[in-house]
Amino acid sequence: MKKLIVIALLSLSISGVAQEKKNRINEDRPQLTAEQQNELQVKKLTLELDLSAQQQKEIAKIVAKKQLKREAMRTELKSKKAEDKKLTSDEKFVLKRNMLDEQIAHKNEMKKVLTAEQYEKWEKMSKNKMRKGMQKMKNAQRTEK
Repeated sequence: MKKLIVIALLSLSISGVAQEKKNRINEDRPQLTAEQQNELQVKKLTLELDLSAQQQKEIAKIVAKKQLKREAMRTELKSKKAEDKKLTSDEKFVLKRNMLDEQIAHKNEMKKVLTAEQYEKWEKMSKNKMRKGMQKMKNAQRTEK
């Protein structure tokens, strides 16, 4: 019985320390401006896809527009969360529909700018990034439970 109590106390203290460390990691992360994030993303795409100067300019515009829309959505959701408003099923539907519409539009814009080879490579990169993000979310949900 004593061993169980010691093990329970030890596991609780370790989990508390681990959660504190996780929060500190997020605080230490440098906050980049939108322009810095956009520039880094364009440079990353340039390296991966071997973009021309003209393509870089056009993709920079696309990335900047997407970043603005993402920030607007993030602030809107944060304000609703601050007000403790839960989204209704209709609001969730509209939100997801708009998000999918944005993804379709982004894909079409990228298709116009990139060559066929570059577009295929970009799609593979996007799918891989999406897969990794989903895996991170699943892992985060498991650790919360």
